[in-house]
Amino acid sequence: MKKVMVKDLGPNITVFGGKGNVWTNTCHAYKSGTGNLCGTPALSTNWARLEGIEEVGCPQCLEKLAESSDECSICGEEMDGFGNNARPVVEGKCCDQCNESHVIPARLANLFG
Repeated sequence: MKKVMVKDLGPNITVFGGKGNVWTNTCHAYKSGTGNLCGTPALSTNWARLEGIEEVGCPQCLEKLAESSDECSICGEEMDGFGNNARPVVEGKCCDQCNESHVIPARLANLFG
């Protein structure tokens, strides 16, 4: 599964991992107030943050991220309805507000330069 950059996940998700996760490139997606998306306890020092890791590599966290279609991939807020394709801004879906303020202008800029 393709790794995901933390900056593309919204404001409530960051990277978390111990030394082993840093060495094996399997850092977790950590959601504020919830913990690691895969359910692995976040009990160690966050070496991923200390080492400047910027992508999620945990296969279980990546699966959860792919399944969670109820949050906007841009702002992290809960979406109503089905959402919109957030490309070319980020991979995933976005809310109507982010679609209007970020995605459509980016598409027009790509089209008309």
